[in-house]
Amino acid sequence: MSNPNAPRNNPSKPSLSVTTIDEIREPGAYICRSTGHLVRVAPTTQPLKPTDAMCVVGVEPLYVAKISDDAFVAKTQARLIAASMNLSTNF
Repeated sequence: MSNPNAPRNNPSKPSLSVTTIDEIREPGAYICRSTGHLVRVAPTTQPLKPTDAMCVVGVEPLYVAKISDDAFVAKTQARLIAASMNLSTNF
């Protein structure tokens, strides 16, 4: 059974930067693929490590799509960016 939140290859759409939340290594704004929640990863002076900011535990990987390099993008703008990428939001 395939995971509906896993990254998909679709040549007709621009590719999204999709990764699991554990693999985030750069600041920015991300949309959780399964819930539509906005995840903000603030810039730091050191490279991000998996345990620096948060720990999310679950049986399935939590996929996120990066929508902006700006972690503090306004919510309205984040919704517009997500809509242009055909991502559902819940914030």
